[in-house]
Amino acid sequence: MGERRRARPRRMTAVTVAASDGDAPFDPAWKERLTAFYNHYLPEVVQSGRVDLMARQYHGRERALFARLQQHFGPEPGRGVSDMTPVSACLSGTPLRASIVGPAPDALKVSFAGPGPEPIKKVSSVGPPTSSFASVPSELPQPPAADGADLSADNLVDASASQDAPTSPLKYHSRRRRRASTIQVNVRDKYGFIVEDDDVHELLAHHEASPARNAALRDTCAAVEALPPASDDPTVPAALHDLLLESGIPEDYRQELWFRCSGARRVAAERGGRERYLELLADKSKLSAQCKIDIDKDMDRTFPTCKQFERGESTREELYDVLTAFCIEHEDIGYCQGMNFIAGILLLYLDDWEAFFLLCEIVNGKKFNEGYYRMGLAMMHLDQAVLKKLVVEKLPGVVEKLEEVNLNLEALVVKWFLCIFVDSFPLQTTLVLWDFYFIHGIPFIFSACLAFLAQLREKFLATDDLGLLMMMVRKEASLIIDPLPLVRAAMKDYALTGEELARLRGVCKEECDREKAETERRREEMRRRREEAAQAPQEQEAKDAKKKRKFFGRRK
Repeated sequence: MGERRRARPRRMTAVTVAASDGDAPFDPAWKERLTAFYNHYLPEVVQSGRVDLMARQYHGRERALFARLQQHFGPEPGRGVSDMTPVSACLSGTPLRASIVGPAPDALKVSFAGPGPEPIKKVSSVGPPTSSFASVPSELPQPPAADGADLSADNLVDASASQDAPTSPLKYHSRRRRRASTIQVNVRDKYGFIVEDDDVHELLAHHEASPARNAALRDTCAAVEALPPASDDPTVPAALHDLLLESGIPEDYRQELWFRCSGARRVAAERGGRERYLELLADKSKLSAQCKIDIDKDMDRTFPTCKQFERGESTREELYDVLTAFCIEHEDIGYCQGMNFIAGILLLYLDDWEAFFLLCEIVNGKKFNEGYYRMGLAMMHLDQAVLKKLVVEKLPGVVEKLEEVNLNLEALVVKWFLCIFVDSFPLQTTLVLWDFYFIHGIPFIFSACLAFLAQLREKFLATDDLGLLMMMVRKEASLIIDPLPLVRAAMKDYALTGEELARLRGVCKEECDREKAETERRREEMRRRREEAAQAPQEQEAKDAKKKRKFFGRRK
C-alpha cells in the first residue's frame, strides 16, 4: 500500500491481537507459567490454543496478568504462599505486614497472612527495604521521599503495633486504608483505565482471543492496506465495509481511518493543518474567561480512572490545548460539557492537531452533530424527538412503558447523543461504535440506539419500577463486550439514511414548533390570569370606596 502512518506507539501499550505469529516476541518462561496455570484451573484454554494469543496480547504486562489471574482463580500452582517474594505478593494482592526482628535488622521481614488458621509464614526479602520496593512495578505508586521520612529498616515499625505509622512505606502503597498493611494493586487495561469489573474483563479477554475474531482482523488489515495511501476520499468500499462488520477497524488503523472517513483530513488540508492549530494556541489570551473556567472544571472530571489523564501527563495537557483551540476557533459555540470526553477518546489514537480538526468536524460538521452544542441544545432536542418517533413506530410499547414509570425517553438517551456513547458502554464497545459513526455519520447513532432498545424491549415491558429499569439499562450496556452483533442489527434492521433523517427532522420540527407555540400560549394565559387575580382586590376596593361615598355623601 505504500508508506502508511501508524497509530502513535505511545498510545498503544499492548500488542494487537491480529498480529501474525512472527510478531511480538515474548519470554518463553512467562508462556510456560501461563500454560501451567491454565492446565491447573482451566485446561480448555490450553486445549483451544489461546495461550499463545494471550501471551502475545499481554506482552510487557505479564505481572498484571498473573495478578488478575491469581485474584480470580487462586494461587499459582507450584508457587505457594511460602514461596512468594514480596513483589509477587504485592502483585497478587496477598496481605502483607512489615515487622522488625531484632534491635537493628539489616533486611525487611515480610509476613504473609495465609487464607486459613495456619501459622503465618515469614519470608526475608533480599537486600535493604529500598531495593526491595524499587523492584515493584510502575503500576504501584512509590512511597514519597520528599517529606523527609527515613525509609531505612531501623525506622520501620511493626504494623500490628502501630497501624497508622507514617514512616512505614507499606502504608503509602495502600489505596484502601482498611488496614495499613494491605496493598491494593490497580490492574489497568491497555489504554490506562483501571479494570473495575473482573467478569467484564475476563469476558473481554476471551473475546479478544477468539480465533474467528483474529481471522477477521487479519482480512480487514489486508483490505485496509490495499486502500490508496494518504487519500482524502471519506467513502469506504463496500467490500471493506462488509469486513468491518465482522471485525471493526483494527487498532493500528483507527488513527488513519477515523481521520479520513470523517472528512477531517480534507478540512485540515483546506485550513492549514497543524500550522493553524499552533497559530490558535500561540495567543491563549483570546480564550474567554468563562470558557477557561468551564474547561478547568472539567479537566479533573475527564476519565479520572485513566492514567493518561492524570495531572502531569502529556495527554491531559493535550486535552486542555485541544479544547482551548476549539473555543478560540469557534467563539460562537464556546465550550459545552461533553466535549472533554469526545476529545479525550480522540487523543487515545490521534495527534493533538488531528484531534482538534476532528472535534471541529464532529461539533460543526453537517455529517455529524451540527448544532448539538450551541446555546439551548436545540438540534439535540429535535433529534431526541426524531428518535422518540422512530421508537414509537418500530418498538411499540417502549415509550408507553417509560412514561408509565415516569421516565422520558429523552432523559434516557441524552448522554448517548451528547457524548456519542462515551461512559455508557464499555470502552472497547464505544470504540467500535465510533468506527461506524465516523463512516455513516449521525444517522448511525439513531440506528444503534434503536438496535440496543430492541434488545431490551421485552425486559422493558416486564419492568414496572423506575429504579430497576435504570439499573437494568446500565447493566445490559456494561455487558456488551462484542458490539458487532449490535452494529449488524443496526445496519440491517434499523438503517437510516441522511435523506430519511432530514425528512423526519422536518416533520418533528413542525410538531415541535406547534407544541412550543401551544406552550407559549398557555404560559401567556397563565400570566394574564395571575395579573387579573392580583388586580382584582384593588378593583374591588375601589368599588367599595365608591359605594360608600354614594351612600353617605357629603353632609351640607
